[in-house]
Amino acid sequence: MGLLSALNPLTYGRKQAAAWNALMGAYTFSRLSERDQQLVISAADEVARRDFHGSFDDLARKNRPLVAYNILVYGMRELGIRPACGDLWFRVANPFVASIGAEELIGFTRRQLEKEYGVKIPDLE
Repeated sequence: MGLLSALNPLTYGRKQAAAWNALMGAYTFSRLSERDQQLVISAADEVARRDFHGSFDDLARKNRPLVAYNILVYGMRELGIRPACGDLWFRVANPFVASIGAEELIGFTRRQLEKEYGVKIPDLE
């Protein structure tokens, strides 16, 4: 999928939101205590089972890291954890669909976040 398809105005906003959530989710998750990380994983597992019919571990293993971090963001939202930078999480209704082609936006979004907030965003691996 080329850059032009990623810039499709009908899907760009969803892909950008999924990229932002995944990157900020990775950064926010990395700053949490080990105890809070476990709480987030548990909440993400509940959301995954309820809304996506699988465990968080299964969904994370079978899908792109972008999907896994978006599901972790669902867990953080459930617990009232706000992003470490910025005000609110984006609403990504279907992280599976929104992730298709969003990898092309990861580098751009990472540079944008690092510049705007002066932070180092971890890799999504």
